[in-house]
Amino acid sequence: MGTPPFIFCYHYNINQSIIKLKFVQKLFRTCEQKTCFFLKFQISLAMLNLKIGGSIDG
Repeated sequence: MGTPPFIFCYHYNINQSIIKLKFVQKLFRTCEQKTCFFLKFQISLAMLNLKIGGSIDG
């Protein structure tokens, strides 16, 4: 399905800051296209939630 290490890093950076999020986004280019698309989609939702002060769980 996906890469657990990547998902963990993704969630970790979500809790840190958008700046860290951008750093992880650069790493997306090294992963598979399917995973890259999925994570980028999640990142978009994550940034939306961060802007409205929401939190991501799951």
